[in-house]
Amino acid sequence: MTQTLASQNPTDALITQLSAGKAVALGDAHWYGDIFEQITDLVLSDAVLAVCHTLVLEMGARSHQAWLNDYLCGKADNEAGRLQQLLLDSLVFPAWFAPCYLQFFKRLRKKNRKRTASGQPSIRVLLAEPEFSWCEIRTVQQYRMLCAQRDQSLFEAVHGLQAENQSCIVLCGAWHILKQTPDGMPSSFGALMQSAHAECFFSIWPHMQMQAPAHLSQQQLPVLIDCRQSALGDLPLSEIVPAMRQDGRAVAITVRDAVDGYLYLGPQKRRSDYDFSIWQGIDAQLVVERARLLGERQRMVVEQVLSAVVQG
Repeated sequence: MTQTLASQNPTDALITQLSAGKAVALGDAHWYGDIFEQITDLVLSDAVLAVCHTLVLEMGARSHQAWLNDYLCGKADNEAGRLQQLLLDSLVFPAWFAPCYLQFFKRLRKKNRKRTASGQPSIRVLLAEPEFSWCEIRTVQQYRMLCAQRDQSLFEAVHGLQAENQSCIVLCGAWHILKQTPDGMPSSFGALMQSAHAECFFSIWPHMQMQAPAHLSQQQLPVLIDCRQSALGDLPLSEIVPAMRQDGRAVAITVRDAVDGYLYLGPQKRRSDYDFSIWQGIDAQLVVERARLLGERQRMVVEQVLSAVVQG
C-alpha cells in the first residue's frame, strides 16, 4: 500500500492540472448543496480562472445555449424565468431543483461583469446535454434512450475542446466521472475520456459522507488527495461510495481505478430543507406531465418541490 497521501490545496491542484491542458472533471453530489457551493467557490476563484475559463456543464438543456451566452455577458436578462426554464428543460431536471444551481448561473453573470470591466476574458460555458425536444418524447423507453446518451454527449463536448488543445472544467454528477464502472453499467463520461484522452483527463470525486475516511481524519481542510499516489487509492471504490451494491462487481474496482483525485471539504449530508421559493411561477402542470417519464425517486422529488412552491 502506498504510504503518502499526496495531499494538496484544491486550488493549487486544479491550477496544476489545468495548466497542463487537461480536462478536469469535478464530481457533484446532487442535493448536497453545500458541496456544489464549495465547488463553485473553487471554480470561480480568480486563481483558477486565470488559467482556465471554460466550463462544461451537465446541467441545462443545450437548446438554451445561445440565450445563456447572451445572459452571461449581460445582453439578456432572466425574463419570464428563462434560467428556471433552462434547468426544467433538462432531461434530469429534478436533480437541479436545489437553489444552488440557479444561483450558480447568477454568480457566473456577476463574475463575468467584473472580468469584462477589468479587461479579462469572459467565462465560456457549454451546455452538454443531447439535443432533444420534450414534446417529441412519448414513452418512458424513448426518455430512457435519451438519458443513456448523456455521457456520450458530455464526452463529445469535451472531446471537441481537447481537439482544440483547450483545458476545461467539467461539472457533472460524480457517477459520470468514473474512469471505470462496475460490470453491467454503461460507459460513463469518465470511462470514455479515459479511453480517448487518458493523458489529458483528471477526475475528482467529492467526499459525501458525514464521517471522514480514516486516511483523512487529520487533514487540514480543504484538501485534494491524489489517489494515484495515495493509500486512499488502494481502497475499494465501495469505501467512498457506501451505497454501492456489494455484489462483487464494484469491490474489485479500487478508488485509484475509478478516479484521480478525492476532494475533502469536511463532513457532508444530503439535504431536503431548501427554500424552493426561487421556483415560484413555474408551470406545475408542465412539470407534472414530464414527471410521468421519471423514476419513482425523481417523481417524489418533483412532488416535494411543487408542494413547497404551492405552500409558499
